[in-house]
Amino acid sequence: MFTMKLIKSFLILTLLCTLLSCSEDEATPEAFPGVPSGEIAPVEERYEILTGAVESSARLSSSTSKWWKHEVSKVSFTCDQPDLDLSATNAYISFDTSGELMGRYGETGIPYKVATWKFSTDKTQVIIYSDMFDREVTFTFTELNNESVVYASKQSEAGCTATTWEKFVQ
Repeated sequence: MFTMKLIKSFLILTLLCTLLSCSEDEATPEAFPGVPSGEIAPVEERYEILTGAVESSARLSSSTSKWWKHEVSKVSFTCDQPDLDLSATNAYISFDTSGELMGRYGETGIPYKVATWKFSTDKTQVIIYSDMFDREVTFTFTELNNESVVYASKQSEAGCTATTWEKFVQ
């Protein structure tokens, strides 16, 4: 069963990204102060690490996809807005090989579509598209390995910049 807290967290994050939608492409993790960073796997390993499937292999269903446990979602501002912690307890996400970003509550919860995803051409970023808000946001990986995924994005509007980031672990 879905919980309102999980759904609310994902919707708030998506809404925030939508409202502050002037996304900038960042070249390095140093562009995101306060965001955890770590090992980033070689380009040829990134798809398999993220999805659990070899990129050239047959597509897997979401029931056999690699699931990442949601650890942290935060938004920090450069203006007079309080920082937000949108972390959800017992939430999981899967970068499905079909291009769907799936969510579920609990290890055995029912998967549901959160958004769609794809890599940038050089696989340094993940592009997440929200059907609900008809909006695309580009996140830069600051960590991507077998134990952890961290990605971040900056959005600016009216002199205020918001840094949005999430961390998922195995």
